[in-house]
Amino acid sequence: MEVTEKKKQGVDSVFFEITNPVEQAYGKYNPAGGDLIYTLLVQPVSNSLDYFKENNLPFTGRRIRFYNPSKVDVFSFLITIVPKRSIPVKNIAVRELYTMEYHVKNKGSNYFEINMPQLNYGYISYKRLKEDSAKITAPDTIVWDGVTFVREN
Repeated sequence: MEVTEKKKQGVDSVFFEITNPVEQAYGKYNPAGGDLIYTLLVQPVSNSLDYFKENNLPFTGRRIRFYNPSKVDVFSFLITIVPKRSIPVKNIAVRELYTMEYHVKNKGSNYFEINMPQLNYGYISYKRLKEDSAKITAPDTIVWDGVTFVREN
């Protein structure tokens, strides 16, 4: 993920604007978004995670706002992305995706443009092997993530 940090003066919120190929494709028909659900976990500087009441709430739009009346600086954030079951892909194999934790570089930044250029429909439709296990139980049979797959001749 690529992040651009900005400081907007006179605002009482922290803003996140997320772009990716899925949002761009969907945006042609509905600019509010719709195929992905975002959950952000934002860590304020020297405050508990419950400072932002919006932490871990689902957002369906790509523009997300966290209320910040005391204008506390953001230390870091990470994003969970859940594709809706209605997403137009051949085989929805991904349950949820996680970004790496991003540590804010510029103190006082309150507007974050987040670009995820590789988050596309193809990436969502193919299952990744990280932290999964596959077991070959016969010359033509694999058990992967609790599901048995048999090769057809």
